Amino acid sequence: MMDNIHANNTVKAIPLKIIAITVLMSCAVSLGALYITWQYWLKPREVVSFDLKGTTNTFLLQSAKLNITAEQQEQLLRLYNDKLNAVLQRRVKQNQEMVIAQPAAIAGIRDITPQIRQELAQAMEQARKAAPEAR
Repeated sequence: MMDNIHANNTVKAIPLKIIAITVLMSCAVSLGALYITWQYWLKPREVVSFDLKGTTNTFLLQSAKLNITAEQQEQLLRLYNDKLNAVLQRRVKQNQEMVIAQPAAIAGIRDITPQIRQELAQAMEQARKAAPEAR
């Protein structure tokens, strides 16, 4: 009778293969969650510099050479300001960057002025092409 009691209360051993698979899956899920957390919440933004003064001075010099009225000049300046802000905001969001003015930059900070100028020129060109269609 004693043998019969021990036979009913015996716990079956879980195969080592199932334990190994469970541990590996748990590690994979944990590493994935850690990577996502790092990329989207904990990763510090890269600090980059932009020559705002030089870019704006270049724009003002180029726009001064145009044969346009004061009102058109003001509209062009507003368009420049809007497009520059849009380019900077898009860049900050897409690249997780913190953009500072070049005079405030310390050695070792990457300068993104050429990229910003290129994106700004493209945005201004697109706005210029869209302007006649709007009229």
